[in-house]
Amino acid sequence: MRSFEIEKTAVNSIVPVRPMDGLPDEFRSMRVGDFIDSEDMEVHIRKGKISMRRRTEDFVATLDYSQYETGRCIASSSSVPVRGRKSEYIDDIRQMRCEGMTQEDIAFELCMSQSYVSRLLRDYDGR
Repeated sequence: MRSFEIEKTAVNSIVPVRPMDGLPDEFRSMRVGDFIDSEDMEVHIRKGKISMRRRTEDFVATLDYSQYETGRCIASSSSVPVRGRKSEYIDDIRQMRCEGMTQEDIAFELCMSQSYVSRLLRDYDGR
């Protein structure tokens, strides 16, 4: 993958190809530009992938955009309900790990630190 710049006019037209049924209504039709314009949006750029996260009272929504040297682009979205305590995310964390996600990527999607993800995995899977 190559590094790339965000050109708002280019990425604003991108909508995830498969909108997920579980996404909250306010995120379902959101475009990349809508995330970029949000004051409460956070960006994480790593290894040719841009992840944008926005948190509401009820959900954490993430939009991922990857571009490859061949010109292939992938956009995907996900959302996770906000839990009362971070330790309640252990089932989500286990599933994300099984899907091959790194602890750093899991932490970003769930609004917690990588070290906390590591600790939860150690504490709950070590039993």
